[in-house]
Amino acid sequence: SFVMVKGGQANKSAGLRLGVSGLQILNFTYKATGLFDIYRAQPIEPGAAFIKERKALVLAGLADPTSFFKSVEGLGADVVKTLAFPDHHWFTPDDIKAVMRAAAEAGAEIIITTEKDGVRLSHLKRAGLPIYALAIDAVCDEAALKRLVFDAKG
Repeated sequence: SFVMVKGGQANKSAGLRLGVSGLQILNFTYKATGLFDIYRAQPIEPGAAFIKERKALVLAGLADPTSFFKSVEGLGADVVKTLAFPDHHWFTPDDIKAVMRAAAEAGAEIIITTEKDGVRLSHLKRAGLPIYALAIDAVCDEAALKRLVFDAKG
């Protein structure tokens, strides 16, 4: 058995905290892999580089959006405002109005969100600034993953 742990946070007590002895740890990180216009359902070129130095309002409906906000900043966006919604939030027209108002007040040029929230926002009528979903993949040491899988097959 193994567990994936983000960002090298793994340690020997992880298995004990999960109540599993002998648990193997596989570290992973997140990597931005693309940017999509949620209303046109099209990729934006040159991908995540498109947001570099742009004034952005970043919104996310995640249990803990801190990592996502930092990822957007790490890509070079000038994050002028962050908005956190509850995990699994279904956005309403009033939410979009509030987001657009907050973006205008903060001087944002674009709005960036997660892929999950991009789907939840795409059914709403476009109102104001463009909204882009940042695609992020989990990346791990491929050799370590293969060792874990093949060891498990025995």
